[in-house]
Amino acid sequence: MFYTKRYNAAGIFCVHLFINGVKTAVIVDDYFPVHEWGDPAFAHSKKKELWVNILEKAWAKVHGSYAATEGAMSMSCAVSHLSGAPGFEIDVEYVLKSTAGEDGYFKTLRQMLSKQFNLSTGTNSSANKEKGLVPGHAYTI
Repeated sequence: MFYTKRYNAAGIFCVHLFINGVKTAVIVDDYFPVHEWGDPAFAHSKKKELWVNILEKAWAKVHGSYAATEGAMSMSCAVSHLSGAPGFEIDVEYVLKSTAGEDGYFKTLRQMLSKQFNLSTGTNSSANKEKGLVPGHAYTI
């Protein structure tokens, strides 16, 4: 996904994203939005790795702004943009309440895994923080 693999003096980076299924080169520079005290204004790595800021900037560029990317896209769409693989969503609560129930839900997940689907999930605002889940956060499986 990262065409430019090392920092360069020009501060120019190329990231490949899949836009409408087409691998697309997105060029960004190393000017990132920061708070007045110097910390990154948006995504950042605890290890201060630059790739997080580069990817986020490319993502924001494709979608028009940083603000336009905040929570506005489904996870399956985001995974498709990042990997080029098709996305599919299952409403867990709906499936669990349906006649398929828990067995049907896990059967569907096993089928997707056997076909090498990218799987992701997200939490709502009442996620269990004690178990390490962040409310309103996306996870890949």
